[in-house]
Amino acid sequence: MKIFSRYTVFSIIKVGLITAALAALIMLGVDLFSKLDSYVSHSATGTQMFTITMLHLPKALIMVLGPAFLFSVTYFLSMLYARNEIICLLNSGISYLKIISLCLITCLFISFFSFAFSETVALRCENRRNALYESVTGTSSSGNSSAIAMSDMYSGYSIYAEQYLDSSQTLVRLVLIENNDNGALTRTDALSAVWDEEKLCWLLREAYVYSIVNETVVSVESYENLLKENFTIKPKMFRNSSADIETMELFSALEYVSSMKIVNLEKYSSLATTLYRRLFEYLMPLVFGVIACSMNYRYKKNVLFLSIVSSVAVAVIYYVCLLTASLMADQGIIAPYMGSVFPLLVILGLSALIYFFTTGRK
Repeated sequence: MKIFSRYTVFSIIKVGLITAALAALIMLGVDLFSKLDSYVSHSATGTQMFTITMLHLPKALIMVLGPAFLFSVTYFLSMLYARNEIICLLNSGISYLKIISLCLITCLFISFFSFAFSETVALRCENRRNALYESVTGTSSSGNSSAIAMSDMYSGYSIYAEQYLDSSQTLVRLVLIENNDNGALTRTDALSAVWDEEKLCWLLREAYVYSIVNETVVSVESYENLLKENFTIKPKMFRNSSADIETMELFSALEYVSSMKIVNLEKYSSLATTLYRRLFEYLMPLVFGVIACSMNYRYKKNVLFLSIVSSVAVAVIYYVCLLTASLMADQGIIAPYMGSVFPLLVILGLSALIYFFTTGRK
């Protein structure tokens, strides 16, 4: 049993990693050609293009691990049937349940490896790649935002700003509307607002404060510098972070999304969907391994071809469901977590149906 266990684990990992490497190289080629026009227009050197492309390799490997190990497990089990090795194993006392258990344990290990590798090596490489690409092409920082509008239900104020500059942590042309306890409103217009790191609040510059009662302005006060101690929304809340969720450290991303649920519910749906998709992405090798173990492997000929066709068919179904569910979650039609859970449920349900119709009737 130990010999067979080592053989199973080694065979699945070997084929899976080779497949993932080949698929990742194809993705690197697509990425290079998609950015080639930008490289040429900004006179990027060959070394810069090669470095930016290769820094995407760890992320590309993570993205293809699920389909790669779907093919690996499918190919391994189909070869057991094609070579009649499954008969020898069953006659020696090794049940089919033990065989697929080894396959699933291997896929579970790959899922853990995917999580650890992605949150360390892949994350750092992707951040380095984005910074290098911005410096080569001269693109603006992804942290800058424009036309910001949000409210804090706990503090009782709403904010509008024309732009947020992440490099200087500055809000440009800020409008701050506060709802006082007595029912009166206070509107503060400022040319800019800068985050005070020591006092953890915003310093407004060239500010005008309007006190409003029954829609009538009753007083106007002007300040060269005005420290708003109750205006404590952190600068990262204003960042244009739709793409940053993919490259933030995991705990920072979780904190950011939970905070955004309070200050901007519309933006929360999109960010939470991205975060859940990032978390559930690590389970792909295990989920695809489950459906690979449920397939019918009685065919004797064209093992490699049928394994590839089966793997591609399942992968297409999954990614179509993922795309559809993600769009619905982004729009708030379904809960953000369902954007990632629904495709998994479809795959697991398909796995159960395949197992029932292929092996359940024996």
